[in-house]
Amino acid sequence: MGKVEQTKAAPVWLWAYLWSVDAPLVALVWQDFAARCYPSALLPAGRWMLGLSVWSIYLLDRLLDSRLAPGPSASALHSFYRRHFRAFAALFLGALIADFAVAALSLRPAVRAGGWPVAGAVVLYLGLFAIGRVGGVLKTVGASLLFTTGVLLVAFIGLPQPVSELWGPALAFGALCFINLTLIRHGKSGRPLRRCGLQALSVAAVCLAMGARPWFAAVGCSALLTGALAFSGDRCSADARRVLADVVLLSPLLFWYASR
Repeated sequence: MGKVEQTKAAPVWLWAYLWSVDAPLVALVWQDFAARCYPSALLPAGRWMLGLSVWSIYLLDRLLDSRLAPGPSASALHSFYRRHFRAFAALFLGALIADFAVAALSLRPAVRAGGWPVAGAVVLYLGLFAIGRVGGVLKTVGASLLFTTGVLLVAFIGLPQPVSELWGPALAFGALCFINLTLIRHGKSGRPLRRCGLQALSVAAVCLAMGARPWFAAVGCSALLTGALAFSGDRCSADARRVLADVVLLSPLLFWYASR
């Protein structure tokens, strides 16, 4: 992340990334969009549960990385978390307590029951990738699967035939998440970014072939913008690319009118 760690006051446009609130925002936008495209009852507790869960996972992942990564090889983001470890640890504990409180007091029984297997998968993910230090493509695949499952969980529970209705949307969104995370992981330009761009354009083309359905239109739009971002090369700094990679995932806002 360049020299962000050396400045006491980071640029405003990096705050969401540094505080790990960008991923929860993206998750909430797509969760609401899924409930609109595939009608299901999305209550405030379900929104709070997803937002707090994603925030907790990202905070804990980065806290663990900041402690376990060797000093010389630690990324600037993890160096930032290392310097502010106590503050972010307190935020993580607060988010986790609030998450459990929502699950225990406000969540519908069906959603709570469906969330337990996801919680188990999260523990496995953190054990393998954050503590076990398994990284690379496997970590990206695991994160994509968890993110997609969390976003579509309420819709899956609320639909009469969830598998037949959601396998296509889940596959398209999961591919988008994988490409997005790959783009962020490769902060510098080069062959990995070009490959990422080609993958994104392929997803956009497939979604375009699915017709005018809002979900696929939004995924295709985000994939197209992700591809353009990947092909931008050195014209876009690594910091800006990380931020824009999440901004382009807010495409459901462009299709709100057509999602009912």
